Amino acid sequence: MVGNIIRNLRKKNNMTQAELANKVGVTTSSIGMYETEVRQPSYEVLCKLAEVFDVTVDYLLGRTSLYVAEEKEKYSANDLDPAYFRLSKEAQNQGISVEDFKMALDFIKRARSKND
Repeated sequence: MVGNIIRNLRKKNNMTQAELANKVGVTTSSIGMYETEVRQPSYEVLCKLAEVFDVTVDYLLGRTSLYVAEEKEKYSANDLDPAYFRLSKEAQNQGISVEDFKMALDFIKRARSKND
């Protein structure tokens, strides 16, 4: 799973394996092995990949289908706690689209701010 996510993000960002390897500080063959899941990236490499692609480590690990990096500016740190990821996974399991989930979070955030 991690390998496919890395490959898809790399291609989405129009990067070669060599370009990604250079940005992350590993060899080109390491990127190839991550993508084919012959090897798993270390935590340090996962953090660097997340930074390069502007996603969370949870996204890279397949723990959430939400491209959460876009949400960093929109939601406070409290909104991005583990409960957020559990809710997003449950919403996905229930067939709720990412867009609908984001709308629900926006609604909750607006309701909270009215009560403050």
